[in-house]
Amino acid sequence: MKRIVALIDVMTVEQDKAFIAFMESKRFGYWHWIDGGWLITVTDTDTKIATTIRDKIKEIAPGKQCLVFEVENVRGWAGFGPSAKENNMFDWIKSDWKI
Repeated sequence: MKRIVALIDVMTVEQDKAFIAFMESKRFGYWHWIDGGWLITVTDTDTKIATTIRDKIKEIAPGKQCLVFEVENVRGWAGFGPSAKENNMFDWIKSDWKI
């Protein structure tokens, strides 16, 4: 599994939906609790997956700035946000990123 971080200028609702549709069509997992920030899981063997995702963002949201990178060996992280059992913004990170 590959872990990808995508940072994108805040997109319109339509652009967000198009990006989500792209990820779901590729069977990518994603976390998007913070505007402009996306954590993505990929099982694809594409060695240039960051470039593939960047190119899709450029297509969906022309003119938006973005940064996409693959993350390996996540050793630590910290966050602040909803953590109640029924609305926990960290559950996906713990289960899908397994950290």
